[in-house]
Amino acid sequence: MDVSAVIIDTDCALGAPGAKVDDGFALALALASPELEVHLVTTTAGNVDVVTATGCSTALLERLGRADVPVVVGGAPDGGAAARAIASHAIQEPGGTSVIALGPLTNVAAALAADVGVAAAIAEVVVMGGRFLGPADAPAEFNTRSDPWATRAVLDSGVRVRLVGLDVTARLALEAAALERLSRGGTLARYLAGLAHARLAVLAGDAVNACPMHDPLAVLAVTHPELVTFTAATVEVGLGPGPDQGRTSAHLLAGDPMATTWIAVDVDARRAKDVLVERLVALP
Repeated sequence: MDVSAVIIDTDCALGAPGAKVDDGFALALALASPELEVHLVTTTAGNVDVVTATGCSTALLERLGRADVPVVVGGAPDGGAAARAIASHAIQEPGGTSVIALGPLTNVAAALAADVGVAAAIAEVVVMGGRFLGPADAPAEFNTRSDPWATRAVLDSGVRVRLVGLDVTARLALEAAALERLSRGGTLARYLAGLAHARLAVLAGDAVNACPMHDPLAVLAVTHPELVTFTAATVEVGLGPGPDQGRTSAHLLAGDPMATTWIAVDVDARRAKDVLVERLVALP
């Protein structure tokens, strides 16, 4: 089995009162996956401020018994220490590291701008972000809306990018039966199930009966590439202001082997859910 070295760039909010939980599920999934070796976690502002994201990421790593994984703070306009860490790691291991980006792309864009060699050194950037398959006037997805300039910079950098957009990630969610399976797992799985139930209570007013799992699908796109179908595309990002800010659109480039940008167009949601739950249940 091939093992991929990865950096997880996240706006993790797991454990913050009433906050989204899927970013924490994604980090736990990455650490539970033998296909991945997580070298570094970098934090950015998004779902929560960067201080909270850093605290939530650190706390989860400690729960997972992986306090050895460095957590580097970013999120400033220039990506701060996180951008420097991503760039340094990529340059030191050219072609050997991928970035899985679960929040706004501020840190990743700054890392790519820090050194002209970074884009060629990163194996790929897998992004949970954008919305491509719905109506053209659909609202912009949160991560691209939060920093559309960073999204544009990453796409223009020449690095290989796979975008797992909201229209595909929305198909992966944990309903009551899946959360019941999770609650029968180990200590960490039961903790995650409890937080997912709390999140569902927050979403109850919107008639949501399953906990969305957007970010874990970006991880599964790396560990189980057969679950997510991608096609080459050129992607445009609205820079605003107004409702166009962060809105993404794609022109498909079927069969273009030289393309550097790919968007997800389909997912085996049932199998993806099973893999997610199985891996989390197996955690101690």
